[in-house]
Amino acid sequence: MTVADARRRLFADRLRRVGLARSEEERTGPGVDRDHALPSFAQLHAWRHQQQVPGSVANNLGVRFTLRGDLDERALATALDTLSARHEVLRTTFHSGTEPWVRVHDALPVPVERLAVSDPDEVPGLLARRTAVPFDLAVGPPWRIVLVRSRPYEWELLLVVQHLLWDGPTFAVFCSDLGTAYRAALTGAEPDGEPPGRSLVEIAAEERAGWRGRPTADEDRRYWTDRLTPAPALGGEPVGERGARTDRRLGAVTPERLRAAARAAGVTPFAVAISCWAQVWGAHTGTDDVAVGTLAVRRGPEEAALMGNFANPVTLRLDLSDGADAATRLRRAADECAAALAHADLPFLPLAEELAGHDGTGSVPFFDSIVVFLAGDLEGPRLPGLAVDWARVDHGGVQFPLVPVGVEIFVRAAGIDVQLTRDRDRVTGEQAGRLLDRLDDALRDTVEALVEQTS
Repeated sequence: MTVADARRRLFADRLRRVGLARSEEERTGPGVDRDHALPSFAQLHAWRHQQQVPGSVANNLGVRFTLRGDLDERALATALDTLSARHEVLRTTFHSGTEPWVRVHDALPVPVERLAVSDPDEVPGLLARRTAVPFDLAVGPPWRIVLVRSRPYEWELLLVVQHLLWDGPTFAVFCSDLGTAYRAALTGAEPDGEPPGRSLVEIAAEERAGWRGRPTADEDRRYWTDRLTPAPALGGEPVGERGARTDRRLGAVTPERLRAAARAAGVTPFAVAISCWAQVWGAHTGTDDVAVGTLAVRRGPEEAALMGNFANPVTLRLDLSDGADAATRLRRAADECAAALAHADLPFLPLAEELAGHDGTGSVPFFDSIVVFLAGDLEGPRLPGLAVDWARVDHGGVQFPLVPVGVEIFVRAAGIDVQLTRDRDRVTGEQAGRLLDRLDDALRDTVEALVEQTS
C-alpha cells in the first residue's frame, strides 16, 4: 500500500465516523461510471493545456483568506472534509488515455500544509510560491490548503485550486459551504455532506454526448461561423507562461456614476467596460477589428450550488474602423454582448476545433485579450469568532493560459478595481500601466458622453 492509498483509507474511515461516507448507490449514480467518466469541455480545455505544458501553473488560482480571532483548527479540518464529501469535483482525478477520462473517488483528502512564520513580511512571498506549485492531476485532488500562523490570533488560509474545478460563482459556493460546515463542526452538529445538486460527471456526460443535438445548436453554429469567418487577425506569437500582474484602483469614475450612466443609456456596466477596453486594446495593437474574449458562466438551478467550472469562453468582435463616437461604440458593444451571450451555449472547444483546428493547445484562435467583469462585493466565508478578509494571490504566471492579457474588473462599493495580468514577453510593465491609464480615461470619457447625451 502506498502512502497515498493509506491517506485515502484513513480519510474514508474519518468520513464514515462523521456520517459523510457515500453509499454504493450514491457513488455510482444513474448511468455514469464514476471510475471512468468523461470530463466536461471546460475541464478538457484546461487538461489539454496541462498536458502540453506539464509544469504550467497558469490554471492555478490562489485565494488568501486572512483569519483574525480564535480559530478552531480541528473544526476547520472537519469543515474541509465536509466540502470534499459534498462536492465530487474535489475528489476527482484526471487521466490520459485514448480519450482523456476522470475518476471520482469515494475519498480523496485535500492536502493541508500547516506552517508558522516568525516574520509576517514573509507571508506574501510564501503564499505566492505555494500557489505556483503545479498539480499532479492524475494523483491528487485539484485543490490544496496551506494554513500559516503569522501572528498570535492571526492565520493565513491559502486555497489553491486548478481551474478545472473553478469559475466565478464557485467562490461564493466555497465560502458559503465552508462557513456552514465550520459552524456545524464547532457545535457538534451533523455535517451536511449531501451533494448540492446534479452530479458534475452526469452534466459533463450529457454535454459531451448531446451538445450537437440541442434545439439551438445549428443556429448557434451559424452565428459563430458568421462572426468568426474570417478569423480575427491576431499576432500569432506563442503565449508564454511568465506573467506579471498590475493592480489599479481606477479614479476617474465611481461605481455609482458608472451604474447610473449605463442605466440611463439602457446598457449594462459590462457593455461599458467592453466598449472602453476594445478602444484601448485596439489602439495598443494597432487594429480596428478588435476581438475580446469573455467568460459566459452557464449555470441553471441544478448547478447553482455546485463547485465546478461551468464557464464557456465567447468572443466579442468590435469594428472600430469608422471612428464612431463613444455613444455609438457603446451601443454596438451592447448589441455584440447580447448576441454573443445569447449564443453562448455552444461549447468553445468543439467550435474552435471546427473553425480553426484548435485542440486546446497553442494560442487561442479568436481573441488576444480577455475581460472578466464582476459587479458587487464578494464576501468571504463567515466563520464564528473570526474576522475574515480575502485577496487573490499573484503567483507570477499568466492568469489565462494561451491569452496574452487578462483584465479582471471588480466593481466594488469602495471603487472600481482592475487586475491586469500579462505575458511578460508580450506586454511590458510600462505598457500595462499605460493600458490602465487609458482604460481609466476611456471610462471617464464614455460616462461623460452618456451623461451629456441623456441629460
